[in-house]
Amino acid sequence: MREACHTICLLELDEPLERVVAAQLGRAGYRTERGDSLAAVATAEPAPAAVVVDLDPLNARDWPEDVSWLLRCGQRAPLLLLASDRISPRRERTLGGATILYKPFTMRELRHRLADCLPADSGVKR
Repeated sequence: MREACHTICLLELDEPLERVVAAQLGRAGYRTERGDSLAAVATAEPAPAAVVVDLDPLNARDWPEDVSWLLRCGQRAPLLLLASDRISPRRERTLGGATILYKPFTMRELRHRLADCLPADSGVKR
């Protein structure tokens, strides 16, 4: 069973990005695991320390359902959403206060944004 307090769930990241993010977070003391789906992550036990989701692969037609699962994930763990396109303020309000990081970004930016959304006692290194 995973250690929830130090496990970061990666969801919908393409393979090269996932490898780089997992390596960087591993150096910062985190264990990463790939989530199967928004629904699976929203109901996983124990909940991860945070969930990093790439919004780009999500289908626009499924947006209302995806937002519902994102909100459920966000009730259990901080969300860091990665996106190429700017999210409108109206759509951003539907995301329940999730942290958004726009592409392209540096791994340093990713670590800082993740650290900002985690509780102070989580042990993340910046």
